Amino acid sequence: MRLLLPIATAFWAAAAPAATIRVVAWRAAGVPEASATSLTRACEAALRELTSLSLQPSLHSSPLSRRCGADDHGCWTQLAGRTGADYGLALVAEPAGGLTVDLMLVDLRAGHVVAQRRFTGPSPDAASQGARAAVDALMPPFLHRGYGGVLVEMPGGSRLKVDGKVVLSQPSRGPVAVSSGHHEVDLLLPDGTAVLARADVAEGQIAALALGARPPASGERRSNDALRVTSAALWAAGTVAVVTSLALGTVVNLRTGNLNPCTPPSHDCSTREEAEAEHQALAQYAQTANLLLYGGGALAVGGGLVFTFDLVQGGGK
Repeated sequence: MRLLLPIATAFWAAAAPAATIRVVAWRAAGVPEASATSLTRACEAALRELTSLSLQPSLHSSPLSRRCGADDHGCWTQLAGRTGADYGLALVAEPAGGLTVDLMLVDLRAGHVVAQRRFTGPSPDAASQGARAAVDALMPPFLHRGYGGVLVEMPGGSRLKVDGKVVLSQPSRGPVAVSSGHHEVDLLLPDGTAVLARADVAEGQIAALALGARPPASGERRSNDALRVTSAALWAAGTVAVVTSLALGTVVNLRTGNLNPCTPPSHDCSTREEAEAEHQALAQYAQTANLLLYGGGALAVGGGLVFTFDLVQGGGK
């Protein structure tokens, strides 16, 4: 896998203000205001315990003027929209089966429903006790205490890794929950390349990383240049090794010719000890020359293969 040289970096200050939330209670006909207030207090207690959101004082419960379908996100957004906070927790209580409660967590900044939950209690007290479990199941993991989120636009076929672990194998519109602090984020693209990011995620905050777009052509060019530099280095090293082996071979031939045998009547010759020492030295030179010749040839061939691979790969894109 080739690692793209550009590294995207996202820094979110740990001192960033926490997102705010407010509970907005609505009661259908037949639900006492005291029951709606008890439910509101139970939800607020659960929010304080479970989430890092800054809880804003709740508003008085209001008579339900309209009923929203489960998939009518616009309707639920309107019900939660009078909170004046980042998130609204719309609470709708109806006298069905004792007390049936719908909870809708709405991201008012984005204008969409994050999660929804319905539960029923046989009595107002039982419904208030069930509010904690409902809020716990309702809140997305990235809003829990000690956590934040990482949001990445992912092309089809890509994978997302956080701190070396694959956390998403297909695109997702929601953020990935991570513990607050520093994280290494890798987006593995379908063509085998990767984009690296460093994210410092604050508790209750979302770090949005723009990694899904393909890096500029200059990034790909640098990657091709790296292959070409590698091929040139291999070729140059192989050439130097081959030339050195040929030079050593020439030295061996010249020094072998300088060994003078003792043939009468001349006494200008090498002694037996000198001849044996020179022979051993020349044998080592010859062995080194052979190693350089074979090794240099292999390096040169490797450089040619890398260069060919780079050409083929570049032509396929």
